[in-house]
Amino acid sequence: MKMLDKTLLNILSTCNKNTTVMLSNSFSQINSFNENKYLYRQIDPQKFLREIDSRFLKLEQGMTNDGIIYFANEEDLLASKNILSNIKVGDKNAFHVEILSRETNVIFYQFIIWDDLEEDSIIHVNGRTCLFYKYFVKVTKRTGKHAREGDVYINRTLNSSPIKNYDIYKTISDYFQSK
Repeated sequence: MKMLDKTLLNILSTCNKNTTVMLSNSFSQINSFNENKYLYRQIDPQKFLREIDSRFLKLEQGMTNDGIIYFANEEDLLASKNILSNIKVGDKNAFHVEILSRETNVIFYQFIIWDDLEEDSIIHVNGRTCLFYKYFVKVTKRTGKHAREGDVYINRTLNSSPIKNYDIYKTISDYFQSK
């Protein structure tokens, strides 16, 4: 925290009294070590998608356990969404799947099992079963997770109640348009 204080002091010391300064982190982290949750990553996401019969055009892998998948048409999008939505590890759904755009045939998917899975864990796909660790690797025990709350530091009054993350841009824009 001392480093952040020094950084803010350096920024603010270069500004005159009429300068508006706003800093936002939008999200913050909270310690989740005691929740005993584990993070998994697909070993080869494209191979996994091909083997579950997903007819995708392109995959953009996210940071660890998620990604964006592009399809040629809505039929392929809906079929893959159905397949991913019904994959299970044990009796738990393995993926959160969300259609981002039907116009451009894009879905977001994220692996959502956080349990400490045994070496002989089974994944169920389209009536088939296989060993979970054939396609996934345990990355680490989670020590932190995103919190919905963030912090906004400003040296002016915005005349606003708490700002939602998705309203930060509009709040800033409105503030500067009124000046």
